[in-house]
Amino acid sequence: KHDLEGKQKTKATYRAAKEHYETFSKSNEVLLEIIQPMDIMKFSNYLYREGLSDATVKLYMSLIKVLVDFAKRMKYVNYEVDPFEFYKMPTYEPRDLAISIDNVRSLISFKPDEFKLKVLRDVWLLSFYLGGMNLIDILKINFNNTSFVKFERSKSANRKKDYKYTIFDIQPEAKAIIDVYKKKNGKLEFGKYVTKSQIFDLFANYKEEVARLCGITRRFVFLSARKTCTLSNESAQLGPQLSL
Repeated sequence: KHDLEGKQKTKATYRAAKEHYETFSKSNEVLLEIIQPMDIMKFSNYLYREGLSDATVKLYMSLIKVLVDFAKRMKYVNYEVDPFEFYKMPTYEPRDLAISIDNVRSLISFKPDEFKLKVLRDVWLLSFYLGGMNLIDILKINFNNTSFVKFERSKSANRKKDYKYTIFDIQPEAKAIIDVYKKKNGKLEFGKYVTKSQIFDLFANYKEEVARLCGITRRFVFLSARKTCTLSNESAQLGPQLSL
């Protein structure tokens, strides 16, 4: 199921990149063999004019490059000058994702009536209280009969130089959220939002609404929890515990 969701999401992202390029080129049939370096530069500028972020522009440009590189490897096309020869992929600074401690306090005091908004708030705060833990790791952990968490960060598990476990106590604020969503097997389930993809879709659809209701003016995404925790290191200064 997870693999299927991942493939569907990847397919949708490729489709979005393709549709943006077709709109840019004013054609529903774009031939890879006619793409020139200048076209790539203009396409990137077009995406920025559409208001897309550095991260999204980099994603779409990377997907187009994957298609071009695949066509080259399969000998479908032959370029005198590679379309991406002079193009530099955009970069973005993840630290810009951190929100202020006052914003975190606003999230703690936020009491939404809609369950989906409550889940979004709780998942974000749980990651924050757990040291910026990745969502995939949060969903893996058995929280039964333990006052601490020990986990191997999934993103670095296969890199030997980063191979290590992270261990820390579960703070009362985190336990308050865990107790609401913990099942008999110790795993967390957030209502109908069970998988990583479902929860990320929830963030994609409703993060702006939560940010608006909480007065958060900076970019607010799930990753903001880790960046805020890492940069501020002020978790102990949040005042009253979360009451659910």
